[in-house]
Amino acid sequence: MRIRAKSAQFVRMTDKVASQIDCNEELTLATEEARRIMRERRHLSELAESRQSTQAARHKARFQETVTTTRLRDIAAAQASELLYLQAELDRWRKRSFPSFVIAGRAPAPVRTASARRFNEPKPR
Repeated sequence: MRIRAKSAQFVRMTDKVASQIDCNEELTLATEEARRIMRERRHLSELAESRQSTQAARHKARFQETVTTTRLRDIAAAQASELLYLQAELDRWRKRSFPSFVIAGRAPAPVRTASARRFNEPKPR
């Protein structure tokens, strides 16, 4: 009887060990599948992050371009208005320094400023 009991116990233990081995194999396969999925997701998230950082860098560069263009336009407008002011000031000083003497019966000679000369001269061909 003892031998039968021991052999029955041995059969149950081998069945239990076999089922544990099967269970371990299933868990190993599930673990490998989970690791594969995790690698794929990590790769996808890295791609998304790099795309976002690239896109953010593009947006930042575009913004800097816009800011630079705006500043240059502001500077150009300021320089144009300053140039107009300086031309008017120069004309005013010329009139002050070189008064025109009116001769009776004659029309006064036109004042020849640099800007007037530029528009009245014939164009070179």
